[in-house]
Amino acid sequence: MNHSEIIVLIVSFLAIIISLFAIWLAMMFYRLYSQLSLLVIEMSKGLEMSTARLEKIPALLYEKKVFIPEKRELNPELKNNLHKEEK
Repeated sequence: MNHSEIIVLIVSFLAIIISLFAIWLAMMFYRLYSQLSLLVIEMSKGLEMSTARLEKIPALLYEKKVFIPEKRELNPELKNNLHKEEK
């Protein structure tokens, strides 16, 4: 065996080790992503319940129902003014 063959064997061995490490990292990231997505789903359930409770507070205290809009739209005049200012 000459020098070049030994170098090729060493580099091949290092490439195999690096590829195994990359596969291990991919599996770890997938597991962490799965755990994190479950955690986010559980947190969102708690957030929905808390929001529902907070929306009931004004009804209990002031006997009035409070409407909280989901999405706010700008009126057409304000939209036109904003477009004119951008130009």
